[in-house]
Amino acid sequence: KTLEKIVKKGFQLGADIVKIATFAQKTEDNMTLLNLLKSNKPLAVMCMGEKGKVSRIAGQMLGSQLTFVAAGNQNKTAPGQLTLKEYQTIESIIKS
Repeated sequence: KTLEKIVKKGFQLGADIVKIATFAQKTEDNMTLLNLLKSNKPLAVMCMGEKGKVSRIAGQMLGSQLTFVAAGNQNKTAPGQLTLKEYQTIESIIKS
């Protein structure tokens, strides 16, 4: 409910896209965040941390407006962030 209130407030304040990034303490936290995409509103959602990596791929597949990837391992700006190469590899496996 708290995340839904944050999303609602973001749009009330005039946001074109609302970004929600949380730290995944457990794998199930990904589903909590990804469920926000059911609203069909322009959202960018992602979980950080090792347990949040799945949200960075699944979010794109489920309608998240954007994700963040790093050019390389030294360029990561958040825990659990994928490199561009990792993202592209996973995406190609899923699409094949």
